[in-house]
Amino acid sequence: SDSNGNEVSGSSETAASIVSFETSFHQDLNGDGLIGPPQSASATVIEAFGATKLDQIGSGFFMDPVAGNAGTGPELRFGGSVVIAGQFGSSWTLLGAEQTSSGYEVAWKNTATGSFTVWNTDSNGNEVSGSSETAASIVSFETSFHQDLNGDGVIGPPQSPSATVIEAFGATKLDQIGNNYFMDPVAGNAGTGPELRFGGSVVIAGQFGSSWTLLGAE
Repeated sequence: SDSNGNEVSGSSETAASIVSFETSFHQDLNGDGLIGPPQSASATVIEAFGATKLDQIGSGFFMDPVAGNAGTGPELRFGGSVVIAGQFGSSWTLLGAEQTSSGYEVAWKNTATGSFTVWNTDSNGNEVSGSSETAASIVSFETSFHQDLNGDGVIGPPQSPSATVIEAFGATKLDQIGNNYFMDPVAGNAGTGPELRFGGSVVIAGQFGSSWTLLGAE
C-alpha cells in the first residue's frame, strides 16, 4: 500500500514463497514453526558458479549467495508472483542466475528447440525484461554467468573463431560469425566485442531481407 494505506499492488503466494515475507512481518506466516526460510532448507542446487547459486526448494527457485543457506536470497518471480517448476512448460529449464548491479540475470534453455532466454530481474527477483538468444548468441552471456551455457566446451566465444571480416577500418572491425555480427576491436579476436542486436535480440543474416547489407561499424 501507499503511505495512506491504499492498496497499489499485490502478489499471490504459496506456503513456500510466503516465507520470504516473514522476516519483514516478524511472523511465522505459514505456520511451519520458523520465521523466514529454514537455515538449512532441503534444496536442489541447479548451479553454484560465480557469486550466486540457483537453488530449487520445492517448486520455487531462489537466487542465493553461493556460500549462504538455501532460500535466503530472493525468489524468482514473473508478473509479481513466484515462478513454479513447469510453469512455462516442460521444455523450459533454468540454467543459472547471477547477481548484477540492478538485480539478477537468469538464463533459461528450451530443451526442445535449443533456444535460450535471458531474464533481467530487479533486486527482489521480479522479471523486468528479457531477450531471446540462440546457441551462438548466448555465448556473450557466458562470462557473466561463469558457465558454458550452450554446451560447446568453452565459456565465452572461442579465442579465434572462424569469422568473415566485413570491414576493419578505424578502431572497430565488423565480423560475421555464422549468422551473427560482432563489433570487435580491430586488433582483437573475432567475437570478443558486442553482438549486433535489434529489439533486444540478436540480428541474424538476412533478417531484414536479402537486399539489406551491412557495410561497417565504428
